[in-house]
Amino acid sequence: MNNQPSHYQLTSLLSPLLDEKGIIEIGQKIKKWIEEKQGLLKEEKTIRRRLAYPIKKHREAVYLDISFQLSPDSVQELQKNLKLENNILRYMLQKKSLARKAEISKSPT
Repeated sequence: MNNQPSHYQLTSLLSPLLDEKGIIEIGQKIKKWIEEKQGLLKEEKTIRRRLAYPIKKHREAVYLDISFQLSPDSVQELQKNLKLENNILRYMLQKKSLARKAEISKSPT
């Protein structure tokens, strides 16, 4: 399989019932999973927002965005761990295309 690291963007919706300490713990847990697979973290940010519609009976959630590099072989295990975490209401993992980003930045405005 392909072991060349790819760039990913993970957006997770965390339970609004978590306090600041709980949010930090989940962020550290996700970072640990990535680092265990020799992943490279780029950036992280959190924000509390109202949802457009309820998810698991919650009208509000904490958005946790993490950018990282990871080999495609390790992504499946990361997704398995994310699904097992009860305080993650929903997540979306996207593979970033570096060629596409370069193309966008070169286009005239």
